[in-house]
Amino acid sequence: MGYDDQNYVLMYPWPYAGTSGVSGDEVTYTIGTREGDGYVQKDVFEGIYNLMRAETTGSSLLVGRPPVTFEHLLTSLRFYVKESAEPAFDDIRITDMEILFPENVIGETKVNFREGYVASASSRKVIVDLDAPLTPQKSYKDESGEANDDQYALVVVKPFTLKANNDGNQNCRLLVTQKGTDKDIENGEDKRKTHTHVLKRDDDREFAAGHIRQGSFHIHE
Repeated sequence: MGYDDQNYVLMYPWPYAGTSGVSGDEVTYTIGTREGDGYVQKDVFEGIYNLMRAETTGSSLLVGRPPVTFEHLLTSLRFYVKESAEPAFDDIRITDMEILFPENVIGETKVNFREGYVASASSRKVIVDLDAPLTPQKSYKDESGEANDDQYALVVVKPFTLKANNDGNQNCRLLVTQKGTDKDIENGEDKRKTHTHVLKRDDDREFAAGHIRQGSFHIHE
């Protein structure tokens, strides 16, 4: 007696690992660790930050396992500090980052597992827990062209669109705050500094699932 083909949907991580369960067509995951009105990201190469889905049709699992291909459901942004031709400071070390997105992208995150998209999230604020300080670099890549993990911050969030900011709308921008230390080139004094950057565009920019976009910052007075 044969078996009819079946349709299978698979999620990684397994929905009950660090989630509040399944309801209807949605799975709720918690991306990041709650801190105030934001969520802290750490170890973004592991676990929940590799949120993926696969769908396949094949024979019953009683007789075999159909092949599957997983697709990433989150989007990534890579930030690094770029060297300035005439820097105002020396020995810059960025130790903390906080990013305010134009919409909710992190926290309690609901995934429609049947349709394969992230339906919603609960917070706009991402707090980046850096394992090592970021220092100014010509590039985040090393001499062989590979990304140097110690010289950039990788942020993984729900896909979103950064709308064109033609009228100064504060909801159509990314606000990136970097905290750290630097040394005044003229007097050699060490200072605790906070640098805030506003990222906005003249046209819509989509940050799609499974893609990485780069952003660099010059530190100046």
